[in-house]
Amino acid sequence: MRYPLAVRSSSLLEDASYQPFAGIYRTYMIPNNHESLETRLAELLRAIKLVYASTFFTHAKSYLEHTPIASKRRRWPW
Repeated sequence: MRYPLAVRSSSLLEDASYQPFAGIYRTYMIPNNHESLETRLAELLRAIKLVYASTFFTHAKSYLEHTPIASKRRRWPW
């Protein structure tokens, strides 16, 4: 498979009807067309890490703090 890939987050929060998170976390497009399978894998892994890192970005954290679940989240032990 050598067509472009969109690497994005997917969670229950993103589709929540009370406060959707769609579009809050980053999406990364990768060309996925390098001859080397190892290079394509490295690009994919990098994109996955960057999507995960985007959950810690200021705008994502701010959005979360202004959602109805923020008060419940403050009670979580982690």
